Amino acid sequence: MRFTFWPHFKDGTTALFLATQSGFADLVTLLISEARRRGRDVGILVAAPREDGASPLFIAAQMGHVECVKVLLEADAEVDQSRIDDATPLFKACHKGHLEIVEELIKYKANSGVLANGESCLHAAALSGSKAVVEALLNQGDDRCIKNWSGLTARDLALAAGYDNLSELLKPKTKVLLRPSTLKTSASSHSQSSSSSSTSSPKQQHVRFAEPLAEEDSSLAVTRVQCRERDDPSLAAKSTPVKVSWRPTTNSTLPLNDESQAGRTH
Repeated sequence: MRFTFWPHFKDGTTALFLATQSGFADLVTLLISEARRRGRDVGILVAAPREDGASPLFIAAQMGHVECVKVLLEADAEVDQSRIDDATPLFKACHKGHLEIVEELIKYKANSGVLANGESCLHAAALSGSKAVVEALLNQGDDRCIKNWSGLTARDLALAAGYDNLSELLKPKTKVLLRPSTLKTSASSHSQSSSSSSTSSPKQQHVRFAEPLAEEDSSLAVTRVQCRERDDPSLAAKSTPVKVSWRPTTNSTLPLNDESQAGRTH
């Protein structure tokens, strides 16, 4: 039996590419095995692209042929080999909503971040409308706040495409960190406490914090106080309960966890 391994068609398509495109995993396995038997470089075979840069792995990911993807990856196909538009197999699988292929490519450490074309796989997944694919990317740590080169997040694209079911899942999460502040005591209190320090036991200090801000309240500033209690009963009797006050401001000084990056999706 004779096989043609190398480009035959004008667009550079190989027999392996056609077998992969059609989803014939057994034939893909046979072609790779025969190449090895003949001493051919399998790495070159599985990487041979069509004229648009699409590799056998790329076309398998695009068409949703899971078994072909597994065979090619086991044959050491380059997991991030991109098309001439810089789209990778994982990007295309996310765009098409092929969950099993996405999970398989993630196992091989495929890049899901910002690609050379300014896109990210999370943006592609948002355009597919697949909640399962979006969750798979988020579970491996992809950033909800990542932006494409147009300054749009994956949530922006999902809403524009009418996938309202992804809105809450892709909503950026903001963390608010609260720091204690020192309450200045009056000169008289300081003097009185200093005079009694030689006879009184060590002071006990308690810090009271305001409750964390809700996400929609991130533009509010919080006044935090530090309360001190002393063993001197006379001071405790004169003390006034301290309340936590909230006041709106246009320039919040709270440190927010902004994890913005860049990316764009087709």
